[in-house]
Amino acid sequence: MDISYTKEFKNYVNAFCKHIKEQVNLIIKRHEDTEGKVYFCAISRKTPKLMDLLHEQLGSIWDSLEIITEFTVPFIDWSKVKVLLLADDAIYYGSTFLSVYQFIQKYAPETRIIPLCCIKASELTLPFNEELLTTVVERTAGHYFVNCLSMKFATQCTPFEIEFPVFEVRMANCSRELLKDFVRISDDRPYKIYQISSMFDEKDKRKNYTFGINVSENNNICRKIRGYYKNGSLLLSSICANSLQEEEIKSFQLFENTIYKELWNKILEVFHNRQLGFYELRILTTAANFLYSLDMFSYYWTYIQDELRELTDDVVRCKLRTRELRLLFGSKIAGEIIKWWEEIGESLAGNVEHVFDIKENITNLHNEIFPQNLEYKDYYLQQQAKLMERFVTEDDTLMSLFYIQNAMLDKMNRTYYTNRYERLHYGHTIGSLLYLLRKKYTLTNNIETKLHKWLDSQIDKASIVPQYIRIQNNSGMSWIRAFRSGENEMYFVSHWARLCVMIARLEMDVLGFVSLDKRLFNDILSWIYKECELNRYSYQEVNIIYENHCYQLVEVMNGNKNPVLDTLIKLDIFRDTGNNQLIVNNELIMDEINSGTILPQEVTDLIHEKIKDMYALIPDIFTPFCYVLYFSTYFAQKPLEVKLEEGIKVLSVFFSDIQNNKGEDDSNWLIAFQQMKSSIDAILAESVNSTNSGLDSSRHHKDLSLFKDYYLTMIYNQSNSKKSLILKIIGYLIVGGSDCKTNIIKALRNIDQRSSFAIVKSKLSTMKNDHQFRTNALELLRLNMEDLWKD
Repeated sequence: MDISYTKEFKNYVNAFCKHIKEQVNLIIKRHEDTEGKVYFCAISRKTPKLMDLLHEQLGSIWDSLEIITEFTVPFIDWSKVKVLLLADDAIYYGSTFLSVYQFIQKYAPETRIIPLCCIKASELTLPFNEELLTTVVERTAGHYFVNCLSMKFATQCTPFEIEFPVFEVRMANCSRELLKDFVRISDDRPYKIYQISSMFDEKDKRKNYTFGINVSENNNICRKIRGYYKNGSLLLSSICANSLQEEEIKSFQLFENTIYKELWNKILEVFHNRQLGFYELRILTTAANFLYSLDMFSYYWTYIQDELRELTDDVVRCKLRTRELRLLFGSKIAGEIIKWWEEIGESLAGNVEHVFDIKENITNLHNEIFPQNLEYKDYYLQQQAKLMERFVTEDDTLMSLFYIQNAMLDKMNRTYYTNRYERLHYGHTIGSLLYLLRKKYTLTNNIETKLHKWLDSQIDKASIVPQYIRIQNNSGMSWIRAFRSGENEMYFVSHWARLCVMIARLEMDVLGFVSLDKRLFNDILSWIYKECELNRYSYQEVNIIYENHCYQLVEVMNGNKNPVLDTLIKLDIFRDTGNNQLIVNNELIMDEINSGTILPQEVTDLIHEKIKDMYALIPDIFTPFCYVLYFSTYFAQKPLEVKLEEGIKVLSVFFSDIQNNKGEDDSNWLIAFQQMKSSIDAILAESVNSTNSGLDSSRHHKDLSLFKDYYLTMIYNQSNSKKSLILKIIGYLIVGGSDCKTNIIKALRNIDQRSSFAIVKSKLSTMKNDHQFRTNALELLRLNMEDLWKD
């Protein structure tokens, strides 16, 4: 089942579509459209992709929309636009939406703005709250929504960023297999190619394929070409994110004496005689790097084209896609750039002096960027270093870096920074990430490729957001490309942390505990995962394995196996307090992780019910071993031989605890033993059936029986104070018929301790040699004869 089709998500999206249709029809009816079009500003990055998803659902309304983004605002003739629909996918805190709203008002003070979104946090009040068309939900529901949305985006297999040119590759017989061959070519190349892991590659075996081409010689700069294949169609996104000096941008001289001067001047026309604020400078930075990306693609396309031709033996051409141009510059300039490219663009490879590889004169690009005047920077760096030490693979280390960034530089600093630009003024650069990775993995080859593979995969999932940040450096103000955690958190955090924290808190509340045994918690997580069919809501491969005396959830990604709970402990979301006891780490954990999962509400409710059901099944649990045999029977995944060996270990601990009088009175031990009853019965009965079928389990069956006999006699001999308890346990375990049971009980009641030990030992020795007695006893156990508890 695809999570993106769950009922709640569909309801949110359907309501959004309904609002769009109603407003467009109303605007056209009132003759407030602009030459037959209704202007629709889709706030990047997710809303433009959301609109692509809704193309079919919107039907004829789609043709009436002129879709732009906040980047397009300066390029629009607002004197012709009476009404604008301003849309975001979701509004949690409102800072982004409000800043775009105010930016549009600066250019279009006479235009009526109609705000709308799929969902809005109920905790938030906006200046235009009454006009906002949306579905109001609790803020925690946003994590479920954005996760559904990101999974739906992944099925599109198209570029996420709108800031860079995208090319449609035209070639015969394009296929996933052909592109795999292209990626595997090992001859000398002026670039490195790598496959990118899709969230669906392994699980659903979809026919999508994504890859990257790293062309950067200066590893501090992000220069690459991303490839997206689906259903015979190949798209290439050229990404050249140069760091630019602000003075060069303001001078309007960046492309002087180059072939791109004409295009640059067309873009600049709307900015003459305008004050260049934050948004304008960011738009110009984006526009400049768009042209650099065109130039970079024209340089490398000749190599890519030749390699593809060799594989397909056919003509390979490319066409500049219009979508990104319209979303960045509006339809007028987009048309002029398309015309320019069609005339001379594809022939640029060997005919001009390329300009994309500009000289880098910005210092300290290997440093992470922090919000200004961050008060707890030293503490943050300590936590970062601690987490990095705990992980082995590069992927896990990168996950820890962005988790701690999200926890401490996004969530925590909302308290310190109310201005959006100050609060979001942080991020890792390519250089800072490489610096940290090289510092740890000194002997690892291809560290740059591994970094790009991981980053690209996370960007496609909306877990990481690339952005241009304005920083002070040795040459004044500069604009650089940085990466921060996205609204769709790292999957391990958004899915597993939220789920496991919720289950842990439920379990501790039900049991009245302040901590949980790690083995018990692993078993419960595995049980919930299977009982509630949570595999339907996971886009990673997850296995349930038996290891270290418990069942565990293990996530498989890129061939690496990550035990879920162990990873959450490494991330400091859970803390091991000693003696295998776990607590939720309230010192560092984010409030939002405590407050909701990314699952549909109906699934969350089901998990609540399952926890209560388990408590009803074992109401007086005070030791995790009472659960062990239950889970062994439930999962039924281990060989019988292993289950019998485990039964011996469990009984050893159980009876040793009785012997040592650990923690509880006799009545509680009896209750705990009763909870083990059905699982012990099932294992012993299974042993008999297996032995009769010729399976080699009789040795362990005999060991288990002998073990019980030995411990029962030893316990009774050493602990006269537990006489009534031991009588009942013996009366249950030693069941050779009512006369035998009665005689044993009478004998133990009427003789002293020393004599009783000899009698019990003698009786048990006799029973061990009585095969018919064993058969009858096991049959009685299998039938769960409750009267055997009566003395």
